[in-house]
Order: sequence, then structure tokens, then C-alpha cells
Amino acid sequence: MLALKESDTLIGNLSKEVELLRIRCKSIVSSIINSHDEALLIRLKKELDSLENRRQEIIRIASNIQKGNISDNLSIEFLIELCNR
Repeated sequence: MLALKESDTLIGNLSKEVELLRIRCKSIVSSIINSHDEALLIRLKKELDSLENRRQEIIRIASNIQKGNISDNLSIEFLIELCNR
């Protein structure tokens, strides 16, 4: 989990989380490619699905913030760009 500082923002925290999700997904894909253990493959694929669901959730949050004009549009666009990488 991310440690919060007083200066952190919602968009900033979500951007950090998306980057961590991306790094973990890369690691999982690499492990899937190199693994021959069926039980491990099942667990890795479930985790990958879970991470993808979280990424989709963050995209929905960012879209809702963008529609509500609640925050800096450039930051939200950056977050959405990170999600789509």
C-alpha cells in the first residue's frame, strides 16, 4: 500500500498506483512466460485479472473526476494516459 504524505493528492496517488500496477503486471507476465507449474500459472493469471480490474476502476474514477471538472484537467489526462499504457 502507498504511504500518504500531507502534500499528496488523489490524482497523484492514483498515478503512483497505476505505475505500480504496470510494474507488477510486467513481472507477472514474465513469470507466466517462464513458468511450467499449472497451479502457479492459475494464481498468476488470477492476480493479473485482479490488477486489470483495478486499472479499469482507476480509469472510471479518472473519467468521473474529469466529467465533474473537480480538478486540474492536465493531471487527469496524464492519469488516463498512464492507465492506457
